[in-house]
Amino acid sequence: MTLELDNGNTFQFDPGELLRDRQGDWHVRSSKEHVLDSLRYAHLADRICEEVFKKEAATMTAASIKKVIFNPPATVVYWSDGSKTVVKCNVKDNFDPEKGLAMAVAKRCANDSPDFYKEIQKWVKKSGYMQPVKDATKPDMETIDRLIGQMHEVIVEADKNLYTMEMLRAAVISELKK
Repeated sequence: MTLELDNGNTFQFDPGELLRDRQGDWHVRSSKEHVLDSLRYAHLADRICEEVFKKEAATMTAASIKKVIFNPPATVVYWSDGSKTVVKCNVKDNFDPEKGLAMAVAKRCANDSPDFYKEIQKWVKKSGYMQPVKDATKPDMETIDRLIGQMHEVIVEADKNLYTMEMLRAAVISELKK
């Protein structure tokens, strides 16, 4: 294990040379001929280990979610450390609160970088995953609205030209087959 102090001093320890007792104090294990060295460096080793574990504890301690506000198209997350993260869905997407919260957490993990989504896209693309194609037998609301609008236009045109009912039915069927 290599430990580096803030002042730039570096110390190298072999596996098993650093021991922690039940009180949480650190000790350097060595052979009997190095007992004096061990005592001399015990305090220094204790200080080194405390600095390392403080750094690890600081990086492992994450802020927890304090409050979430869903305000389509935005999701706002307030964190216990007083910061906030805001993500917005694309105008082409339907607002999904679960996805919004997940994206806010992902953005937070990326230190609130605006490029966090590019990183997600990069890894999805690299995985080779392809989005499944929508089932053509189950049209979405946009398709249904478009077809209703087309049927309305056909009916208006039929009224203008006095189409027969059979011609109207044929026109609607042909539009639905497109």
